[in-house]
Parts: sequence; structure tokens; C-alpha cells
Amino acid sequence: MTMNENIKTLRLQKRLSQEALGELLGVTAQAVSKWEQGLTSPDISLLPMLADCFGVTIDSLFQGVSKRKYPGYGTDRMELYAIYEDENGTDEDFRRAEEAIAESKQWCEEEPNARWAHVYHSQALEGAGRLEEAWKEIEIALTVQDEELGAEWVSEDAGDLCAKLGRYEEAISYWDKISKDSTSISHLFSKAELYASMWEKEKAIKQFEEILAWLEEHGYNMELESVYPMQRIEAIKKS
Repeated sequence: MTMNENIKTLRLQKRLSQEALGELLGVTAQAVSKWEQGLTSPDISLLPMLADCFGVTIDSLFQGVSKRKYPGYGTDRMELYAIYEDENGTDEDFRRAEEAIAESKQWCEEEPNARWAHVYHSQALEGAGRLEEAWKEIEIALTVQDEELGAEWVSEDAGDLCAKLGRYEEAISYWDKISKDSTSISHLFSKAELYASMWEKEKAIKQFEEILAWLEEHGYNMELESVYPMQRIEAIKKS
């Protein structure tokens, strides 16, 4: 799989339009389209930001998910989950996973004021199930002064981690810090599912309804994209 194919595959997995990805990277939707068609390639300076948008390493932008042992897992973090949860994981699998964590730790040491580094290290630790350590990296990422990446970018990861640590109200507070103009709504899905798990039915339904409104407002194919939110609304009503 070529880099242009990887970019398209990873973008779709993140449920981002070309315009949304372009806004995150500071480029036009046309530029993203040209990357995916193989007409041009992203500037090398954009690769760290592009990799972080997708939750993968820069190397993965080139080699893609097809070379993963667990190709169904679209990000490095999720592949780490798979490695640690697989009862048949080999010593080589675990060695590779520990190498990924060591590399991300080294990046933090080399660039202590880079939010990207701490977010990525946190994701690697989270994938290994080391949630408390992952949270410490998120705390650093929230406080460092980094002009390239605003603290709001970290809020989604902070919310996800808090939810896994059982700190539900704190998780919601972090997700609520994300701008309503954000071009990604994965945090809204997380919030809706958390409300559902807490048996806060009305709040969960309201959140899914907001997701439907957002999708329609941003021109998504509602016949396709509305299926899951509608199914969840009906399931919650019946539960």
C-alpha cells in the first residue's frame, strides 16, 4: 500500500472529510485530494502532525496497516492493545511493543516541550494498559507551552483516559472543552457511549441527536452516516 492510499485509508477510519483533515493541517481540501491521488506528497514538515492526527507513527504513513500483524486495528495504539490482549502473542510481538514505548519515551526526553511527544507516549502506554503512567504524560501535554499544538488538541485523549480510569465527570469536562467548531466528532461518540454506560439515557440520546445534527450540517451522506447513531438511539430507548 502506497503513502497516498494510506492517507485515504487512515482518514476514512478517523471519519474525517478531506476538508476537515486539511483544516487540522493548515492546508486545503484540494491539497489532501492530490495526496490521496498520488499527484503530490505532503511536505515533510507536516508528517509529524499528519501521523498524530491518525494516531500512528510516521513510518506507518509509508508502510500502512497492511504490514501489521493485526491489520484490523487501524492505529499503533490499537495494535498495542491487540498485542497485549492476545494470549498467543509471541516474545517478538512484546519486544516490538516495548520498543515502541521506549522510542516514544526517548522522544519526550529529547523534546520535553513538544506536546506531540507526550501525547504519543501516552498513547503507547495506554495501549500497553499502563493507564496511570499514560495519564502523567497527558498532564504534561496539557501544561507545556507549545505554539504548534494547542492544549485543546489534548482534551480528547485526556477525556478518553479519564473514562478508562473511571473518572467519568472529569472525562466529560475534558470533552466539553473541545470547540463546537472542531472538524472531528469522535469525542461526541465517546461522550454519548459513556452516558449510555452510566444509564443516563436522556443525555445519551441527546448526544447522539447532536451527532446527527452535526453530520447533516457538515454535508455527510445521512443515508450512510446516520445508521449507527439511529441504531444506538433506538437501542438506548429499549434498554
